[in-house]
Amino acid sequence: MAWQKVAKLTDVKDGHGISVVAPGRKKPIAVFCCNGQFFALADECSHAYAPLSESDVENFIVTCRWHGAQFDVRSGKGIGTLAYADVRSFPVRIEDGSIEVEV
Repeated sequence: MAWQKVAKLTDVKDGHGISVVAPGRKKPIAVFCCNGQFFALADECSHAYAPLSESDVENFIVTCRWHGAQFDVRSGKGIGTLAYADVRSFPVRIEDGSIEVEV
């Protein structure tokens, strides 16, 4: 596992997410900002494989824009019956104004 710089703090607005691809990883990661805190999940809903980064986050819950499946951005845990499985979460740290994800 290694820390990879994926975005600047200013790239992610509070209540939203962005899709990034960390060096050495093929699948995208969704980076979210909620209440000034940053979180990272696999950018793929377990319900219908929609990109979670296109969805808004509120009270640490991201609701998939396609069908409404919900996940806790702090852990990737699925909430309710539409989230068929949890999604992978990644550790996040802030270094010199950049968001880094451990992959």
